[in-house]
Amino acid sequence: MTDASIESYSRTDVATVGWDEELNAVVLRWHGFAASEYFREKMDLCIELLEELGANKMYADAREQGAISDEDKRWSVADWAGRAEAAGLEHLVIVYPESVVAKMAVDAVIEQVDDGIEREITDDLAGGRAWIANRPTTATDVTVPPGPGEEPTPTPGPAATEDGPDHAERTGETGGGTATNEADDRSVTPPVEADPVDSERDGAVDSTAGSRAGGSRPTRGRSATRGTSPIPVGGHVGGLVGLAALTVVLATGTQPHLALGGGPESIVAVVLASVAVGVVFGSLATAIGTSLVPTSG
Repeated sequence: MTDASIESYSRTDVATVGWDEELNAVVLRWHGFAASEYFREKMDLCIELLEELGANKMYADAREQGAISDEDKRWSVADWAGRAEAAGLEHLVIVYPESVVAKMAVDAVIEQVDDGIEREITDDLAGGRAWIANRPTTATDVTVPPGPGEEPTPTPGPAATEDGPDHAERTGETGGGTATNEADDRSVTPPVEADPVDSERDGAVDSTAGSRAGGSRPTRGRSATRGTSPIPVGGHVGGLVGLAALTVVLATGTQPHLALGGGPESIVAVVLASVAVGVVFGSLATAIGTSLVPTSG
């Protein structure tokens, strides 16, 4: 049995139920162990398809089937077999499971059935196909309807375009014309607000920032020349003042270090005092320069 010859009615991980056009027979192909609920569901689908197609033959490929519970064995004999015969089943071939336990379960069912269905139980896949193919059939050139697990292919609808209903709703189109949905337009292209701090630092901002002129997006300008921070200027001023104080001391011949004892420590003290004067003046220059810078807001 090839998958190409099977038209699926229901396909799951447990089993496939379908129609084999080469055999003109309903096919049940197990894929592994099936719990009681799923075992009975697949067996009932076979009866359903027999009735749908008016078929009288069934091919069961049980090579991969797992064990069958005692309860499901009794159900197969007392319930399923009678309903399958009533649905029109006349010829049934079963290819034995590879599992020894499952094979014994099949034999147990076959020994107990008492109906008019002709059965062939075999290990030979090709032989089983030949046997069922040679049996007379009541259904040919059938069309398998969609079944459980085989959803019909949806018919593709018209492709969405800018002229479709969604576009009309989004833009507010009506029979009398087109009215642009301003609220939606604003949500798509929000205005870009100018950053005051960044504007002051860069030196210039486009005067139209934050406005919407002619539907265009506002832009933010950039200054070609960046401003100078007042803090480095204060440090320069302080350094110059300290250097000037030290120069004045040396140029005038004043020797204040003598008043401090005249040793090397006295010279270091004078130099540090000059530096301190520079630091003070530098701090003052920095504070003055900072206060002159305009603040945002």
